[in-house]
Amino acid sequence: MKRVNLKEITSKTPLKLDFEIQPSLVELPEEVAKIVSPLTVQVEIFKSAMGYTIRGFIEGEFEFVCSRCAKTFRENIRKEFSYELLPTSLVGSGEVKFSELEVDFSDSEFLDIVEVVRGQLLLDLPVKQLCSEDCEVPEVKINE
Repeated sequence: MKRVNLKEITSKTPLKLDFEIQPSLVELPEEVAKIVSPLTVQVEIFKSAMGYTIRGFIEGEFEFVCSRCAKTFRENIRKEFSYELLPTSLVGSGEVKFSELEVDFSDSEFLDIVEVVRGQLLLDLPVKQLCSEDCEVPEVKINE
């Protein structure tokens, strides 16, 4: 687990992390994807007026099952992300316009980077994956 103490981040000095996460640490549901290579992760955390801005990049190789033909295939995924981490006291305050920001709320002084990566992947990976744009459902022959 890669945990960051948010209290150590100041508005003058953002925290920059560059590391790999082993697939076994990021548990994705089997029906979504299987991670088949270590994930390359870069994260920057900035202290903002109300909370923290978190920006990052994730890259790795994933194995999917095609939604049409059920064949297994692999694909390299690259994802950039950015969101605001704000205290839960702002949930109902009207100070945050949800339509304008990617926002998460927490009062914890620690941020689990593996959970951030897992959450970002679950938000971005398609529910139904196709092995190719022209993939067709295989014909089923019925013996008469």
